[in-house]
Amino acid sequence: MDGVHLHEAIYQPETLILTILLHSFSVHVPRIQCHSHCIVNSVLEKNFLSLNTFKMHTAHCFKICVFVFTFLITPRHVENAKILFLIPMSTRSEKHFFEPLILKLASNGHNMTVVTNSPDVLHHENVKEIVPISVEEIYGNVGDIGNVQDLGWDLIFLDMKAYMGPVDKIYTHPDFQPVLNEKYDLIMTNMFFGQAFFGLIYKNQAPFILLHTMALSNYFLKDWGVYFPSSHIPVPLLDFTDRMGFSQRLANFVVDWAVYFHVEMTHIPLYEKAYRKHLGQDIPSVKEIQKNASLMMINTHYLTTYHRPLMPDVIEIGCLHCKNPKPLPQDLEQLLGTAAAPHGFIFISFGTVLKGSTLPESIRNKFLHVFSRLKQKVLWKWESEDMANLPSNVILRKWLPQQDILGHSNLRLFISHGGLLSTQQTIYHGVPVIMFPLFFDQMANARGAEQQGVGLNMNIWNFTETELEHGINKILHETKFKTKAQLLSKVSKDQMNSPLERAVYWTEHVLKYNGAPHLRSAARELNFIQFHSIDVIGFLAGFLIIAALIVVSAVKVVIKYFTVAKDHKDHAKQKKH
Repeated sequence: MDGVHLHEAIYQPETLILTILLHSFSVHVPRIQCHSHCIVNSVLEKNFLSLNTFKMHTAHCFKICVFVFTFLITPRHVENAKILFLIPMSTRSEKHFFEPLILKLASNGHNMTVVTNSPDVLHHENVKEIVPISVEEIYGNVGDIGNVQDLGWDLIFLDMKAYMGPVDKIYTHPDFQPVLNEKYDLIMTNMFFGQAFFGLIYKNQAPFILLHTMALSNYFLKDWGVYFPSSHIPVPLLDFTDRMGFSQRLANFVVDWAVYFHVEMTHIPLYEKAYRKHLGQDIPSVKEIQKNASLMMINTHYLTTYHRPLMPDVIEIGCLHCKNPKPLPQDLEQLLGTAAAPHGFIFISFGTVLKGSTLPESIRNKFLHVFSRLKQKVLWKWESEDMANLPSNVILRKWLPQQDILGHSNLRLFISHGGLLSTQQTIYHGVPVIMFPLFFDQMANARGAEQQGVGLNMNIWNFTETELEHGINKILHETKFKTKAQLLSKVSKDQMNSPLERAVYWTEHVLKYNGAPHLRSAARELNFIQFHSIDVIGFLAGFLIIAALIVVSAVKVVIKYFTVAKDHKDHAKQKKH
């Protein structure tokens, strides 16, 4: 192309627009100037460029503009923050639930200090773990299944005095002292027992997020402007679903308010005494501190913990720990694949808190007798990998990658204790289940799974071999359980974003907006009487009572008036006669 043709090409409309855009970018990006000026000067001064020179300058400018434009529109993380993840009184399963969030925040560049009682090393350069106490020092020998049989009401009305010793030990531990004096950009703490460390949060004056690994009771939400109606939302530790008859609604209502006042009168004073003892008597009450929390993240989803009304500052992150399965280790695949197990396999586990190996021998033998009559192989998480009278089709392992197993195509049935995390994984991976709930919220989880049609609920202390064998065969041969489980699996995954993405987003939202006070409801400023409109109800009741008294008095006066008038009239008639 000769100079005249090139000059004409430069003056085409689209070329002029590109030239102007390039020159505009060059004002802000010096690297573009050297290329754009050559083109612009040629246009303005009507100089001629060679075709190759024109192409070179235009291409360089265009590439740089694309880079700058992409950089400008790409979302970037907030600045790296120092985050304290304060969960020293949690269980091992709670720690496992939070691990994906901790690691993702660390991967985003945040420096994570994790205070925990579970010394599981989180392999990331931005994560520092502090372990001032062990799980056993807090909870004792909770791994023994036999010890939980009669806990029931003791868990609902927990005696918090027994746990103040471990709280004192954490506060005075040498490794915890730097935490007390460090300045953090954000603090995240578990609601359960976390209120005993509110003094630390107050002294730090950093925004804070509250966490909870199960469905919340009303006593946790009383200062947040949230109330769960007891008519259809069961107390988490009761064996109820969201469809209750009158007697269950009555019991749910009474227990809900009884727990509310039990915590208010017994737990809260102990928490306040603990942090004031170690950090100063001038620290405000739990109520005053808690109402300043930025938001709350709870491990709930309507598929497993029923529908509930929530405010914008309460974020559901149910199934945060759920993930797609990976291939099984080779030794397990050789034992459980379709070649080795043509009829599939059954997986049995009682979780990480309770040890399956502590099952009473009589109960264990029931399982073994039934398993020995099955065509399927049985994979059992058993802490000792040693068991008397073990059938040839039963495989024992101390530790197992539970989600990889639940996602295996050859799995036919999961036998579980009904913990919330396992229940969520069961739904996520679409596996039918038989639950043998033992304590805490497991009874409610098992009842819910049965109501949804994904499994059966059985009593581990009172079942027969015939009942177990019938239940296993029912799930293996009636396709409705598998079909419903797979449907709920699709529903649980069909979300705008994953629970992990949601948790990370809102965490960084709080960091970005200095605590995000715009999320808070005005209800946080109301006291108990105002929030429940007791004063309004009292005023209206008083008004109605006074109005009724006035009406009654007026009626009496009118009646008396007419009565007196009638008497006078009758008296006058008598005189005439």
